[in-house]
Amino acid sequence: MNLSDRLAQFEDEFILCRTRRHRYDDIGDDGKRLRKWQNTASVRRVTSRCERCGTKRYEAWNRITGAILASAYTYPHGYSVEKGLAPRNFRKEYLTRRAGNAKFGKL
Repeated sequence: MNLSDRLAQFEDEFILCRTRRHRYDDIGDDGKRLRKWQNTASVRRVTSRCERCGTKRYEAWNRITGAILASAYTYPHGYSVEKGLAPRNFRKEYLTRRAGNAKFGKL
């Protein structure tokens, strides 16, 4: 399968998130990741989900300094990338889809 065919398989939301960044909203902690970090007087667990693609970000923050102590992600099926697809490939695909659909970048 050539590069164009591989990129064409990605959903629009995945292309947008890989090129324009995720749109995260805070959600309740589901306890699935970073279990060694518990909410304490100095640690706060923060869990977010991307409203476009569904990626979840799990973080542990230091409540005193604001430092990120740990982070982990879970990705939706089809979001992961195989070798050979670089960020520039997704940017080119973004521009191609944007040229064909004025609403594309506004998802």
